[in-house]
Amino acid sequence: MVVDPGDDAQTIFDCLKAYDFPVKALWHTHAHLDHIGATKKLFEMCEIWNKAKDQAAPKVYLYQDDVWLYKNVATQCQFLGFQPFEVMAPTDLLVRKTTIELPELISFKTPGHTPGSACMCVEDACDFQAPQEFFQSKALPGMKALFTGDTLFRRSIGRTDLWGGSMPEIEKSIQNLLYTLPDDYLVIPGHGPFTTLGEEAEKNNFVRKKEA
Repeated sequence: MVVDPGDDAQTIFDCLKAYDFPVKALWHTHAHLDHIGATKKLFEMCEIWNKAKDQAAPKVYLYQDDVWLYKNVATQCQFLGFQPFEVMAPTDLLVRKTTIELPELISFKTPGHTPGSACMCVEDACDFQAPQEFFQSKALPGMKALFTGDTLFRRSIGRTDLWGGSMPEIEKSIQNLLYTLPDDYLVIPGHGPFTTLGEEAEKNNFVRKKEA
C-alpha cells in the first residue's frame, strides 16, 4: 500500500519495483494537493505493473468528506501558486467510512485539518528502515505504526485555516481518538520527523492529553 503519493510518481514506482511489490492500494489521509499529486500517474503505472503479475489494479481510497477537495484541486493549485495537475475521476475513488480491505490495517476518520482527514493503524509491527534523522524520539523501527497525515505532527498539529479546517474538530480527533491508542505507537506524520503517541500526549505544543 502507498500512503499519500503526493509527488514524483516515478521515484515511488522505482522503489516499489526494487522491492518487487505489487500494489493493492493507494490510500490518502486527506485531499490536499501535496497528498494527491502523484495519485493518477502512480495508479496508471501500478495498474500495468500489477497486470504483469496477474494482480488486480490497486484500489484508491479517500474519505467521502474530502471528495469535494479532491474535485477542486485546480482551485487549490491556484490559491497556493502551484501548476494545475490532472487527478483521477472521483468515481474511481473507493470511499470508506470504517476499514479498508486489508485486514492488518485499520483506518478511521479524524476531521479537523480537513473534514475528511483520516489516520491509519498498522497492527503488525514493521521494520520501516527509515533514515536515522527521522527518529528524533525514542521511536525505533519495528514498532506498531500510526500514519497521521496532517492531523498530528511531532510537537505540532495540522493547520486548520484552510478549506474546511476546524481547530475544535482536530482537538477532538486527537484527544478522543489518537490519544486513546497505546502510547508506544510510532507516529508517521505527513511531514517532519517521526515521534510516538506517548511523547505527543505529554509534550505536544498544541494538544496534550487531558488528565482523566
